[in-house]
Amino acid sequence: MDLLNDKVIKRFFDKVDIPEENLFACWEWIGSKRIRYGRFYLNYISHQAHRFSYLIWNKKFPNNFACHSCDNHLCVNPLHLWDGTPAENSADMVAKGRVIISYSPNKIRYGEDNNKSKLTKEQVLEIREKYEKNKRFGYKAELGREYNVGITNICDILKRKSWKHI
Repeated sequence: MDLLNDKVIKRFFDKVDIPEENLFACWEWIGSKRIRYGRFYLNYISHQAHRFSYLIWNKKFPNNFACHSCDNHLCVNPLHLWDGTPAENSADMVAKGRVIISYSPNKIRYGEDNNKSKLTKEQVLEIREKYEKNKRFGYKAELGREYNVGITNICDILKRKSWKHI
């Protein structure tokens, strides 16, 4: 493929951190990034770095997705990449617990079980208790600073828009 020559391949690998002690580990892309994925530019065209790595090693772009078995968006190790369909990619995400597949109450992770939660149940109860005792102007902002969350988060807790299960 005339897209690939020694100069292009060298330029690609100049942007890859390959751990010498373990070639089976993730090869991290250290070049340009956009929306969680590495970007490699060639002839003014932007390519996802992991897809370009797949091209280098397989002499063709993947038919669908260059899926990561390691779940590391910046990994370009060809041993970690596989050509998968959108359905296979989605099934892989579900199998690894990286996506909620339903909005039914028993599938949604509430409170501390939600991996995006910054607070514990005890902290939320403390926030509500402290605010009930001191409803003065500016106190919500103070609580936000104290618990290292934004004022919107504090307001949602107090209005029970979030953490309504406790």
